[in-house]
Amino acid sequence: MSEMDMKLRLMEARVRLSAPPKQKRKAPGPNASKYEKLIYEKPAVKKFVDELMEIGDINRANAFTEYIDNEKVARQRYGNSQLYLDIFDKAEELKNAPAFTSRKLEFKGFPSAMGEDMIKISLEEFGTLKAFSVKIDDTSPECSGVVEYESQESADSAVAKWDGADMGMGSKLSLEYVE
Repeated sequence: MSEMDMKLRLMEARVRLSAPPKQKRKAPGPNASKYEKLIYEKPAVKKFVDELMEIGDINRANAFTEYIDNEKVARQRYGNSQLYLDIFDKAEELKNAPAFTSRKLEFKGFPSAMGEDMIKISLEEFGTLKAFSVKIDDTSPECSGVVEYESQESADSAVAKWDGADMGMGSKLSLEYVE
């Protein structure tokens, strides 16, 4: 390997290592506000508020989040202005929309010793798989991957049974809906 090749590889490694890690959706803690819980359950809420912030409409974004946290206080603070009444209507619409779910799940925490076939069989007990991939790292006792079910009910059943299950290695299995 020439000196130039070495420099290029080092530069590539620095660029890759300096990239921010992909943020995973984390469930809100026990002291989270109603708004924080709602944006976790319904990403469309966060998208709406982010769009308001992008166009610089901070007042309506604040009114929206305050309405979610405390409807009575928001109505007192913002009055009967049609501008804010429209925001409150949008808040109600988004609050009543279905929660985010997906037939596609990201999993981690199955023991690597189970192997790909046993993990697939374990996940197939809930329904037909549309897609399945697993990443087994020989240096780690756990593996991760992605599974997509044919039906929403199958994905929901898998999450209900396996998410948070103790796999006996001091860690818990995680199944999360992904877009």
